[in-house]
Amino acid sequence: MDDLHARFDAFIEDVRQAPPDQRPYPDQVRDTLRGLSLRRDLALELQRRYEDAHVGRMRQPA
Repeated sequence: MDDLHARFDAFIEDVRQAPPDQRPYPDQVRDTLRGLSLRRDLALELQRRYEDAHVGRMRQPA
């Protein structure tokens, strides 16, 4: 489990280094985590880690 957290933290750092227009939206990360068939609680925890890092692109208001 710690390895998964470490790899996800490394992913967040990679996103942080990417140009803003190439960063995934938080909902894209959420959908990917759900698609990986992770336990629901684990997917939600990782999604929160991503959102709390504030590295994803933000959607423009409609």
